[in-house]
Amino acid sequence: RVEEANKFYTEALPKFIAVHEAHLKKNGSNGHYVGDSITLADIKTTLFIDCVLFLRPKGANEVPFSAEKTPLLWKVRETVDNHPRLAAWKKSQRYQELDASTMAMYKWE
Repeated sequence: RVEEANKFYTEALPKFIAVHEAHLKKNGSNGHYVGDSITLADIKTTLFIDCVLFLRPKGANEVPFSAEKTPLLWKVRETVDNHPRLAAWKKSQRYQELDASTMAMYKWE
């Protein structure tokens, strides 16, 4: 599992990152894929980044997503996470219960 993750981090993700950082730059580096408001593309990218970060196997290389390494993708993530309605949802008891259930299912504690 570690070997496959490392291959993904070094072969597939750099291509994804290059394409997406370039697109985000063309849109004005404003934390959005299209225009200046949250779209499904912003939300899906945030979920993808979160999944890659959370599913990193123990012993695998560092995931290449960060504010320093991928500033425009990270800005999308922060923009989505800081949206008032989404931030409120993440603070809700229901979200906390779902998150705890997910972590328990994958034995992430």
